[in-house]
Amino acid sequence: MINEIRKEIRLKIGANLNKVRMEKGQSKKKISLFLKVSQKTITSWEKGRTVPNANQIVKLSELYNVRVDYLIGLETKKRPN
Repeated sequence: MINEIRKEIRLKIGANLNKVRMEKGQSKKKISLFLKVSQKTITSWEKGRTVPNANQIVKLSELYNVRVDYLIGLETKKRPN
């Protein structure tokens, strides 16, 4: 049960990261250079295999101008009102 919940959370985070990256027209290469990680790491996040750490989530939130809560799947609104 717990593993299923963890997988669901990873998939939600990955889907949100991919959605926002595509909406902003950013390449995996550009994001990987910005965060100093490999493009494979970005792919792993977006496929829900792994998740970014807290610092990386905050940096992505700032880069994309969206709420951290949105990226991690706790909020449906991308930006505060």
